[in-house]
Amino acid sequence: MKHEKWLNNYENNLEKLAVEIGSLRYDSLEKFLSLLSKKIEEDSEKDNERDRKKLSKSLKICSDNLNEASKSVEEAWRISKPFMPPNDLENKEKM
Repeated sequence: MKHEKWLNNYENNLEKLAVEIGSLRYDSLEKFLSLLSKKIEEDSEKDNERDRKKLSKSLKICSDNLNEASKSVEEAWRISKPFMPPNDLENKEKM
């Protein structure tokens, strides 16, 4: 698997990517972190199968931490959702 250094539209600007991801509504951010956690866990499992134990372990810890972060953001969404304007909820939940 090839790991890219940059994403399209974010070349040399990971700060912009971080700001845009961080600006997602919390329910969307939770989903993103959960999916990223699963992807990193899959990478960990593949590296474990290739006998790259240290790398696999490090990626597993990363995956676990991302999963915990997604749970924290899910809680933030639960807290903040009642304060969202109704139109914001309706428009974005249809997407």
